[in-house]
Amino acid sequence: PPAPPWARGRPETWRAAMAMAVGRLLAPAFLALHARAELAKYKEKYTPTKVIVLGVNATRDEAHLTEPAAPSGGGPSQRRMEDDQPLCPSNQYRLNAEEVVWPCSGTTGRVDFHFPQAEEELVVAEVPAGTIDLDMTVDADKDVDLVIKDAETGECVLGWVPGCHCDSSSAGSCDYRGVTMSFSGDVMSAPVKETATLTGTTTNALTIIVTGYQDDTRGSAEVETKGLFKGASNPCPEPTPGCALCAQYTDCQSPQQPQCDGSLNVVCAAPQGPGGSALRSGVASQGPGGDAQRFGAASMPGDVQAAMEAGADAASGSIGQYESAA
Repeated sequence: PPAPPWARGRPETWRAAMAMAVGRLLAPAFLALHARAELAKYKEKYTPTKVIVLGVNATRDEAHLTEPAAPSGGGPSQRRMEDDQPLCPSNQYRLNAEEVVWPCSGTTGRVDFHFPQAEEELVVAEVPAGTIDLDMTVDADKDVDLVIKDAETGECVLGWVPGCHCDSSSAGSCDYRGVTMSFSGDVMSAPVKETATLTGTTTNALTIIVTGYQDDTRGSAEVETKGLFKGASNPCPEPTPGCALCAQYTDCQSPQQPQCDGSLNVVCAAPQGPGGSALRSGVASQGPGGDAQRFGAASMPGDVQAAMEAGADAASGSIGQYESAA
């Protein structure tokens, strides 16, 4: 722009004033770019000091799973994670209340996380092969990153990591083993929100990871799928990922046998007698530490049990006398 009247005849002063004004305007942008470049260099060398695995070593404060109410609920209420809404088939039981279950009909889950220290990493879930259409969203109050790795090879499939198959530089979408992936890109400033969409059927297992870089970082990760593949050549897997077959439950004492309903709770009951009545019954339910708690004849008061045994002996004696008379 032309120099104002006060600067005429003093071009050096005018140029210096203009340079200072431009510098003040552009300085924040340059500083932000410099900070971003430095953070990118730091991320390239990033190695987590702690790996938290949901359902394995994560404390309740570090990460916990919340799943939506059953479709019949019709409201936004959240389902309890104990045993009121089974997610596994009736001939199976749930392995862990903090582990994502992948039913063939599809699932939606949310994991709330907290990184108390910097450089921590959360393994949210392992997506089984055959998953149809996967949507993921990560929100946080500080810089975090959404990363997806190939569970078989360890290769980075999607995320900020340099050399990732689908990274921040991928325009629009990219393909990996027949699955089309789209990634929002790396977001560094709060509020952080990163998304990823996988369209198609996965041919191998994938690991969903959230990485944190600063102390006291809080956020959530949401995962939604349309289901697992079905068909004659690719049947629904058994057991359902996140579940186990009832027949493989090992905490029942002989002659008791496990009975399941698809929830966390497993009932240990004696096999049925000839007349259809149970010979002996008991219940095995998951306690706070995951150990089985049994209830049945072992907890019966001594006088009651003695009376029942005396009655059984008397009945046996009467039957013997009747047979002798005959």
